[in-house]
Amino acid sequence: MQIEGAAAAITDERLREQILVAYLRKFKMPPVLDITITASTLYQLRPEWIRWLDNSVRIGYRAELTL
Repeated sequence: MQIEGAAAAITDERLREQILVAYLRKFKMPPVLDITITASTLYQLRPEWIRWLDNSVRIGYRAELTL
């Protein structure tokens, strides 16, 4: 998969907290990594173009979407 778009840091603390809770619930990690992830900057990607490559359909198959 290839994606083009704009990425920006998430500055809304409520949204950031919701994302972190969902992420840490889904991916069980050692506490030291939870602390590191919680302290990290989170980013939101707003895709403008997506290309999906899938050789299981046929060799060289690709689908593109411009948003």
